[in-house]
Amino acid sequence: AKASNDAKEEKDAEKEEKETKDAAESSSSSSADGFGEDAEETVSASPTRTPATRRRMSTDVNMELLRKKMEEKAAKRKEAEEKKQKAKFRRSIANFMDGPYMTMISVSLTFWALLGDDLRILTTNRPADIVFNFVTITCLSFFGLEVVLSSFCKEDYFLGFFFTLDCVSTASLVLDLTWVADTLVSDDMAMGDKARGGRTARLGASVGRVVRVIRLVRIVKLYKAAYERLGREAKKAPNQPGDETIDDWDNPEQEEAPEKKDRRESAVGRKLVALTTRRVIILVLVMLLCMPAFIVNSYHPDMTSASYGANTVFEKFVQMRSGANRTLYEQSMLKYMYYHNWFSGNAPCANNEACPAFFFSHAFWVGFSGRDKTFEQLRDLTAEAALQRDAITAWDSYALSMSEKNFVYVTGDLPSEAQDLLSGNWSIECKYGGWNHVGTSLLSSAYKDKISYEVKCPDDLRPQERFTIRPTLITQDQFEDWHLAFFFDARPFVKQESLFNIMLTAFICLVLCGASMQFSKDANHLVLRPVERMIEKVNLIRDN
Repeated sequence: AKASNDAKEEKDAEKEEKETKDAAESSSSSSADGFGEDAEETVSASPTRTPATRRRMSTDVNMELLRKKMEEKAAKRKEAEEKKQKAKFRRSIANFMDGPYMTMISVSLTFWALLGDDLRILTTNRPADIVFNFVTITCLSFFGLEVVLSSFCKEDYFLGFFFTLDCVSTASLVLDLTWVADTLVSDDMAMGDKARGGRTARLGASVGRVVRVIRLVRIVKLYKAAYERLGREAKKAPNQPGDETIDDWDNPEQEEAPEKKDRRESAVGRKLVALTTRRVIILVLVMLLCMPAFIVNSYHPDMTSASYGANTVFEKFVQMRSGANRTLYEQSMLKYMYYHNWFSGNAPCANNEACPAFFFSHAFWVGFSGRDKTFEQLRDLTAEAALQRDAITAWDSYALSMSEKNFVYVTGDLPSEAQDLLSGNWSIECKYGGWNHVGTSLLSSAYKDKISYEVKCPDDLRPQERFTIRPTLITQDQFEDWHLAFFFDARPFVKQESLFNIMLTAFICLVLCGASMQFSKDANHLVLRPVERMIEKVNLIRDN
């Protein structure tokens, strides 16, 4: 019995030793994963428990730690998969933005942003502004979306150089909205020092035009994108049959062809080209922004024939109301209207004579205005100011004889429709600058082959297409009570200005792109290519 008990105990000991060994091996394998040591400490911390209990606890702890480890690995895999999906999504957005359709849309809207406002003034009248406003809002939305997507999917873009310029150029599109641009050109109804607000508004409008020059940076970006696209297509293009001939074996450039084929732009090359392009852009923009500050303003509204004539006509009208001869007033009014003849000014001068076409603005509206005057009170003044048809006919005959008499300045004649408007009832009521205006417009009805767009009130023209001339040799009280007002059509001037702006934009585009191309070419030819060839040869020596 004793021997059998010893054998049984020996078997139990061997079994327990085997189980302990298996547990140790399990613990050692678990420790490689980072949790076996914790299981041993947990089991050894309870020495009073039976081996079976300790084994169960060790197994439970190991399973729990294994479960946690598997969860951590699963979380890491999930996080890596999410990062991979995000990277793939960013690459897809970047590829979409660099695709042919988005590039075509971007190019079209970029040229529209550069030329659209000038084309609007050059080719249309004020009723078409609403269409251009919606197109401008479309450009603003597209470029804003492009900035957001580029910040999301392109590295080194957000808060970078091109990010800042893109934001400024996109924000400058707001100035092209007529609702904003019209507020920069005030309806100046003040005299003397009080008129400085209007000049400040004109200065603000000119600054807005200069700020829009920053949009030219988009041309450089488009050129760079097109250059990179052509480079990628050139690398993908296979050699065509006939590109190599048997006579090329002794051509030294043929030996370098494989090197050129495998050569890619280095990081140093990309950095140098980017910095060079940035310097060129900054230089051109600084010149364009600073040059207007060194140009003397030649705008002197009180030193023109229009201002001098307005004082003369108003003086003769006041004298006529005091009992003086009416003929003097009519002669001065007709001389004023014929000297700034709208119809002769929009037609070429005959026989190389000086005529109103030499000027870029012409009178089209005449009447009276007052701060607190009602339309009825102003209509009483216009009833006295209306010209007699006989006086107009006589002056028109005199104007036609100027060319025959070899006058230095030939005013030209007025159409019969315009003569009827000057001799008829001056009853057109308009609001301008918050003041009531009553008068007549030479463009209030369409003339065959003369007028295609009717302008009854000054507000029918854009703010930059009109300006007002008023007598200044009067007191402030007289000015606010009532005074004579002339409005001039400045569309020939703004159209000429828009045409020159288009040519200036084209010139700056050529300068920016040409300078960037030339500087990049010189840097690559003189610095980067020799260094890259040297590095390639060193790599070949190292590999061999």
